Parts: sequence; C-alpha cells; structure tokens
Amino acid sequence: MQREGATALWRGALPAFSSAAVENAVVFTANGFFRRQLADGLPESSLSLPQHAVIGGLSGVLSATAICPAEVVKCRLQYLVKASPAASASPLACVVDIYRQAGVRGFFSGLPALLMRDVPFNALFFGSYRTFCRLCAFARMQNGWGRHGSSDDKLGGTAVARVTHEHLSPAEYFVCGGFAGMAAWSVIFPFDSVKSRMQSGSVSTGVVTTIRDMWAKGGAAPFFRGWSAAVLRAFPANAALFLGVETSRKLFKSLT
Repeated sequence: MQREGATALWRGALPAFSSAAVENAVVFTANGFFRRQLADGLPESSLSLPQHAVIGGLSGVLSATAICPAEVVKCRLQYLVKASPAASASPLACVVDIYRQAGVRGFFSGLPALLMRDVPFNALFFGSYRTFCRLCAFARMQNGWGRHGSSDDKLGGTAVARVTHEHLSPAEYFVCGGFAGMAAWSVIFPFDSVKSRMQSGSVSTGVVTTIRDMWAKGGAAPFFRGWSAAVLRAFPANAALFLGVETSRKLFKSLT
C-alpha cells in the first residue's frame, strides 16, 4: 500500500473472479457427472471416500485446463515486474501483451504446475468434505438425531433410519466446507507457489527447474510464503462455496 496505494490489493481481481466462476462451474459440474456415472443408478451415499477423492481429482484436470488462461492473466497483473508496464496496465493490455509474446500458448504457461496443484487439491477437497460430512452424519446417528432434529421430533426434525449427506443442516455444510478448504490448502500450497511463480512471467523454466531454483534460493521458505493467509482465507471462502452449492442443489431438486 505504501508503494502502490490501496488499489494494489485488488490488482488482478477481475481475472481472479473470472477464474473462480469458471473453476467452480466446471469442477462441480464435472464432479456431479462423475459421481452419477460411478454410482450407476445407486444412491450417491453408496460411493466410498476414496471414490469421492478420485472423482475430485478427475474434476481437477478439467477445471485446471479451463481456468489456466485467467490464472496466467491474474498472476501477471499481480506479480509482473515494472519493466513491462504495458502488461500491468489492465487485464486487456495484459492479454494483448501475453498474446504478442507467446500467442495462444502463452495463456497455458504453467499448466503442468496448475495440474500439480488442482488435481491433488480437488482430490483432498472433495474427499475431506465428504469425510467431514460423514462424521457429522455419524454424530447425528450417535445422538439419535434425524433430518434436522432429534428422533423424537422435539426439535422439529424427522426421524430417519440412517442419516446421510442429504440430512445435514446448512450450518453443517458450512463448517464441513470450511474445514475441507483448510485441509486441502494446507497440503497443496507449495504447488500453488510454484504455479504462481511460473505464470507470473518472472521465470521461464519448467516445473522441475523452477522447484530447484526456489529451493536453492531459500530452501522450504519460498514454497510456504503466504501459507497462513491462504489457509485462513480457505475457511470462509469454501464454507460459503459448499453452503451455496448444497442449498442450490436442494432447491433445484425440490423444483423437479
């Protein structure tokens, strides 16, 4: 803020929003499709946690490819050195500059690193989310709770023989999503550091060489710079994300 003013904190916001919208649309659509295919007509609750993790990883392949161009633009806007002012003026100027330098290929720079981040991230993300949801369902069963209350209906709930993912409350979806985001970001953040370094334009090497250079210059520290901020951000962001997804899914289901 001292060097560039308060607006510097929002540099790259437009491509970041675009990336988030595309990523979530693709990853949740793909996730739902793969779940239905693997369940093969059975209830989705029949899928195991490892299966949910694999489905998440497959979804990550599609989402990483879809968001790569927006991620490249965002990273350039946020980290590009002042030696290239035309690329840092606006998202459009950045897009033009990337195309002039490397053509369409330039928008997919760092894709291998992005896949290294998003495939394990989504495997952990969806796998841990389902794990937390099943823990909540187990706790409800242990306490004799039904749909949104107790089995004796004192809290307005409806008793069920087996509590599943469908019976959890909005608050439980919120908490499970938040913890899932924190768990996933805690593990894959080093890959995000490599991805950002490659897509910012500050390096022009491959994944392995970039990792070696980062390690040679600072050991483990460069891989975890900003880790605490990312993990803290992960809870509200992903808690709200899953709450929105689950609420929308139940709404559309009730309308059909």
